[in-house]
Amino acid sequence: MANKLLLAALLLPLVSAGARAEIELQGVQWQLVQREPGKALKPPTAENLDALIVEAGGKLKGRLWAKLRLINRGPALEAILLRYSVSAKIAPLDNRETSSWALPFVLGDRRLPKVGANAPLEVALDPSDDVGLYLKNIFREGYWPDELKIEVMVQPRRDQKTTLKVLESTLTIKAPQK
Repeated sequence: MANKLLLAALLLPLVSAGARAEIELQGVQWQLVQREPGKALKPPTAENLDALIVEAGGKLKGRLWAKLRLINRGPALEAILLRYSVSAKIAPLDNRETSSWALPFVLGDRRLPKVGANAPLEVALDPSDDVGLYLKNIFREGYWPDELKIEVMVQPRRDQKTTLKVLESTLTIKAPQK
């Protein structure tokens, strides 16, 4: 009996090592999050976006979030790090050139303290401050973006067995209709 318990105790780490965690990034939904004026204590409302409507030189009318959906396909994990970048497809305001992708203007990360076993999770990535500043600066230089793009990945770990995957999502920017 003691031999069976000893064998089980020795094999347990090998069995649990085979159950590697795998965080799967499923999708990104862009959202504009706004608070109602005078309702500071009421939770903000989030509107899913197909396109961001803002005129050239205008300001965002709320906080721009990228709501990331992910799922853990393995045992519970701690200390997950999500890395993301935001870039823009810009064109001159006078339309003398076609638009092209610029280098990322946001490099950020988001720490997740714990992700449960086989659990879906939604995480809000908030590049609003950087996007607002970028829009202001790029307009001052005579350009305006046609699209924003976010790229997200899970920081690789030493014991990771899956390939590195980067999730990408774009958001069209449109001028308001008059």
